[in-house]
Amino acid sequence: MTSTSTPRILFATIAAGGSHVSSAQAMSEAVVKHVPHSDTSVTELMIDLGFEKFDRRHKEGWKRALRNPWSIVWGQALVDRFPYLTVTLQRWFLRGFAKCAAERLKQDRPDLIVVNHAWLTVALTLAQTEYDLDIPILTFETSPINTNGLWADRRAERFMVGSAVSKERLIRFGVLAERIDVVGYPVRRAFLETPPAREARERLGLADRFTVLVALGGEGEGGAPEIVIETLRNLDPSLQVVVIVGRNQALKEVLEDSYSNMPHLHVEGFTDRMATFVAASDVTIAKTGPATVCEILAVGRPIIAPSRYGGDENVLIDILDREGLGHYVPDPRRLADAVQTYRDSSSARAAFARKVEALDFRGMSERVGSYICHYASTRTVDTNVIGRGLPFGR
Repeated sequence: MTSTSTPRILFATIAAGGSHVSSAQAMSEAVVKHVPHSDTSVTELMIDLGFEKFDRRHKEGWKRALRNPWSIVWGQALVDRFPYLTVTLQRWFLRGFAKCAAERLKQDRPDLIVVNHAWLTVALTLAQTEYDLDIPILTFETSPINTNGLWADRRAERFMVGSAVSKERLIRFGVLAERIDVVGYPVRRAFLETPPAREARERLGLADRFTVLVALGGEGEGGAPEIVIETLRNLDPSLQVVVIVGRNQALKEVLEDSYSNMPHLHVEGFTDRMATFVAASDVTIAKTGPATVCEILAVGRPIIAPSRYGGDENVLIDILDREGLGHYVPDPRRLADAVQTYRDSSSARAAFARKVEALDFRGMSERVGSYICHYASTRTVDTNVIGRGLPFGR
């Protein structure tokens, strides 16, 4: 520990998909809430250590996969079938980065490193086992119910996971059970402390009417927005529709041009006010990445998913549908029916509110903060905060 008796914690991530950066920020905020003067930082470690080209190729590959969801499905099936080989290959192509990371981190010496990307788990475990990095490393596995073989480094020091299902899958891939703790899924404070819908709409300059939020993910590759918009317009022209296209500026321009005569349509680019947009909505139509799902549910809004992508997202869609926390609607008619149900039925909205409150996202985030601080101080597990994650099963 540092001489100030407060933890200095580095959250290392890779911005490939929104869940990694969001959950890293959420964990950092949870630590600061638990120990207010904690020294935390969130960093894209590959970029910071000069591996920009390597990082860029990785992110470009992820964007291509989003445009071809079948590749995600088959890719996960392959790594799950051969987890040991998958980790071995990662060690091979990450070795140079691991050596560089070990040298730099020995100099910087944080009290704890928390990683939330499989590549960083493998690389920093390699730094520990072969390059004498003697700093504790925790892995937060970002897929709350569908852990894949990329994460299954049997030499990794310790895993935090969001649910018992994720723990079971890591065990199946060869990770020792005693190295895995179910802690829950952290959510950024902005999503835990949102204003009422009317106030949120006022802050965003929106009309105070029934609002549907269409969130396409950080890269704006989250489905067929034109079909969604047309379906909502045909259902009720007075619906207020907000579309978040993320970094996809080209799509933003297309939608603004194509729907310039739709007065209640608002198209937004990448925003740091996502929590307020969710709070301003009554229903969200979203790409079901893990962090997106947990953040939307934490605000108390139902999720409608019109498309499947792959791996974790497909499993999440099925669970949301089964648990009454959302809906998979693969055709316009079912999409319209789902939106209409929430628009017209106060009992449906009340039933949803009861179910989502029981998930206790605030409590999970607090336990994550406590767990990390305890590990930073002692390199041991606080058994008082484990075992209560997301109650999702398969």
